[in-house]
Amino acid sequence: MSHSLSQLLLLYAQQMEDQHAPMNMTIALREAAAEIERLRERLEVSPDHPYDGIYARDETIRLQEAEISRLRAGGCARDQGTTQYCAEAAALAEENERLRAALEGK
Repeated sequence: MSHSLSQLLLLYAQQMEDQHAPMNMTIALREAAAEIERLRERLEVSPDHPYDGIYARDETIRLQEAEISRLRAGGCARDQGTTQYCAEAAALAEENERLRAALEGK
């Protein structure tokens, strides 16, 4: 049976209480266990997947930085009408289609 660090601290605190250890030691162990659990919740750790909340946010930031770099390099935004470059590219694409149609005799 595998125990988390916070569970081990709680078990150790109980053993110390059973041996009549100073109360401040057992209180400190219980507070440390509670703090570990609080931090695990903030990390959004789940046994259902290997990723935590920090990993997910880092990946989101990485993807957003790549999108910003692409846009700064002159690429179109997802919504084609949002940048001047995209409006120009869309107009050129329409003009190309019109010219192709004229060449094909349509």
